[in-house]
Amino acid sequence: MQTRKFLRRIALAGGVLALTAISASAAGWGTVNLSGKWNCPGGDTYYVRQQADQVFWYGENSHPQPGSAWRNVAHGFFDQKTGLITLAWADVQNRNSPLNGGLLVLRFDGSGLHRNQLIVTESTNTFPKGWSCYQ
Repeated sequence: MQTRKFLRRIALAGGVLALTAISASAAGWGTVNLSGKWNCPGGDTYYVRQQADQVFWYGENSHPQPGSAWRNVAHGFFDQKTGLITLAWADVQNRNSPLNGGLLVLRFDGSGLHRNQLIVTESTNTFPKGWSCYQ
């Protein structure tokens, strides 16, 4: 049910993702390249590669407690005009860790405390709204 609500918020027309948000270009960020290492509170690390509007990531808990290690991968698209990244993500097997996955929408913010920040705006699973990473 939660996934259906989430998907209703996303409109796909002719393969183009149409979402509304603050314009990254209008905010004076110019062209944004998300590629690089992103750090999150708690020791989570995401390695991101951007090719044109496509985004790929590999994420891992860098300093896990015993039994809490995880790894995930994602693929999606970055809309430079809105600053939104829409991803499908999935955990990859890491011993006995549970496998999760879902859809995720992040907002790029280049004006935060840290120079570049990604903030969760929508999620169908374990990423809480407001969760963020910085570069």
